[in-house]
Amino acid sequence: MDTVFVTNIQSGGWAEVWSAIGSLITALATVILLITIYLSYRQIRLAASSQSLASLDRVYQYLDAIKPLQEEIYKWNTAVKPPHKLRKGEKEKIRKVSVTLNRVGFFVLKGAMDIDHLTENFSDVFIRSFQHLKPYLEYDRTSRGEKGKVWYIRKYFLLMIPFCQSYMRIHHPETDFGNRTKTPNLVSTDMLEPSLLAWLKKQAKLLTAYEL
Repeated sequence: MDTVFVTNIQSGGWAEVWSAIGSLITALATVILLITIYLSYRQIRLAASSQSLASLDRVYQYLDAIKPLQEEIYKWNTAVKPPHKLRKGEKEKIRKVSVTLNRVGFFVLKGAMDIDHLTENFSDVFIRSFQHLKPYLEYDRTSRGEKGKVWYIRKYFLLMIPFCQSYMRIHHPETDFGNRTKTPNLVSTDMLEPSLLAWLKKQAKLLTAYEL
C-alpha cells in the first residue's frame, strides 16, 4: 500500500493536490474581491445618499431664509416700485432672493438635488418669484450692459421655470400657475444660454406640458 501511495505521489499526485489548492485559492480570492466591490459600492451609495440629503437640507435652509423677503416682494408692483427707483436695500432684497433661487437651480443642474423633488415641492415658489422678479431682473440686465435675448444673470433660475410650469400644468391645472392662459410660458428658449438649452432638451420627458 505505502509503495503504491509513494508511487502515485511521484507520478503526479502532488501536482493534482497543488492544482486543487490553487483552484481553491483562486475561488476564495474571487469571493473576497466580490465582497470588496459590493462593500465599496454600498459605501459609495451611502455617501451619495448622504451628500444628496445634505444638499436637500441646505436648499430648505436657503428657501426658509428668503421667505420673508419673498413675501415682501410679492406685494410690490412696478407701478408703485419701478425698477429704476428702488432703494439700495430693496435692490439687495431682489438680489438675495434671485441669487438663492439661482443657486438652487445650479444644484439641480449638477445633480445635487433631484428635479422631481424640486418641482413637487417648490414649483409655485419658483413661478411666483420669477413673475415678480422678472421686471427688476430685466432692468438689472440692462443696467449691467447685458444685451440680446439670452440671460446670463440668474440663468439657472430661468432654467428651472419650464420644469415648474410643466409640472403645474400636468398636476395642478386648476390653479393659476397650472393654467396655460393665465400663466403662459414665462421663459422662451432664446432666453437660455445654448449649453443650458441643450441640457434642457435632454430632459424632454419632464417638459411634456411646456413647448420648447
